[in-house]
Amino acid sequence: VWEFDKILEMKIPENVAAFITKSFDRLPSEVLSALVVLSCFGASADISLIEVLEKEIEQPLIAPLDDAVAHSVLGKRNGKLYFMHDKLQEAAYSKMRPEERCLHHNRYGLALGFVAVRERDDRLLLTAVTQINHGGPQAVIDDEQAVVMANLNLDAGKKAMSTSDFFSAHRYFNHGILYLRSGHWNKQYDVSLELFNLAAACALMNAEHERLKMLTGEVIRHAKCFEDKFRAICISINLLFWSSKLPEAMQEISLTLSSLGEEL
Repeated sequence: VWEFDKILEMKIPENVAAFITKSFDRLPSEVLSALVVLSCFGASADISLIEVLEKEIEQPLIAPLDDAVAHSVLGKRNGKLYFMHDKLQEAAYSKMRPEERCLHHNRYGLALGFVAVRERDDRLLLTAVTQINHGGPQAVIDDEQAVVMANLNLDAGKKAMSTSDFFSAHRYFNHGILYLRSGHWNKQYDVSLELFNLAAACALMNAEHERLKMLTGEVIRHAKCFEDKFRAICISINLLFWSSKLPEAMQEISLTLSSLGEEL
């Protein structure tokens, strides 16, 4: 008995993939363009995600990708579109010049990010921010967009942190910090303070001690008042306790209380 479902799920062999890759340029331009978009999301993507993106960037995607399925470049199953071989995904991705790739990731991430925020879709938010971060700061066109990127990473980090995924959260917060531009402690004080504080909290959980010291040092140096420094001071003291440096921790507590006119 032929098990057609399993046959459809099979990856195509290397030599066949190489042949199809060479045939890429024979595909209609609309199909190629859609494959390039899909390749930015890796080996596969949810059809629902591509439908949202199609609407936002106003570019035909679903119909051309169905055409790619007919040409055996893609598979379609369980609500996903996937490349039939990693060589095919690489071939589609290579259709973009290296200097253009960050712009594509940036564009798709922003488009999805606005939808995620509007519809409060956490899963879509994480996908959007991952795209944005693939693009990186070099894809940002102005200060206003940089602030948007920083805030989206802040939201994504909070979501990851709420599920105790401190490694992912730390990555999002660090990316958010990268989008902050010169003078951010004056121009974007609130988002800067929150990104640095939360990144420091994650660094503590991840035992990234040197990173923690840098982050808390920045907060203590730039915070406008004691209340804004307080969380960074507490994180620094926790690090001393966790590092079995009890005398140093007690000294830091004493200094902090002294600055408030109190004694231990």
